[in-house]
Amino acid sequence: MLKLSLNVDKGSPELITGIEATLSGVAAERSVSGTTPRNSTTGNIRLNFTQDGNTLSAGHRLLGIASGVPQELTLTLHYSEGEPQTETYNLSPLLTTFNRFDVSGSTDMFTLTGKLSLYQSVEEAGISGSIEDWTPGTETDMDANGYADDADKADEHELITH
Repeated sequence: MLKLSLNVDKGSPELITGIEATLSGVAAERSVSGTTPRNSTTGNIRLNFTQDGNTLSAGHRLLGIASGVPQELTLTLHYSEGEPQTETYNLSPLLTTFNRFDVSGSTDMFTLTGKLSLYQSVEEAGISGSIEDWTPGTETDMDANGYADDADKADEHELITH
């Protein structure tokens, strides 16, 4: 499970009215013949971000990260004022260990957390945002019943292929 979490550290999260996100460079299928599983084709996934206060997050179950191709997050932020802003972030260096991620239980997640700063200029119309300080890690979000908070939402996302 890959979880992306963006924490609004500057600006007001209410300025964001919508988010579109696509992660490219993920494994579209996985071959398990032989002794070493390998990813043979690549694809893109659409991530469904939700907002909870100052945190925007999305999760998705992945077969793995495709080797030899970059993993890029294309993120479009829609603001209450101004034009949408689209940025692409190279997450390849942060996801290099995803395929070797040791899952000790089905609720463990590989997480990437970043700081989202929103800027609204008095002189110019519109809003802009930037994500910095991406940090990889692991997380176990268990509730009292032993279920992961986002596990049931993770399978709701669709595969996009080109």
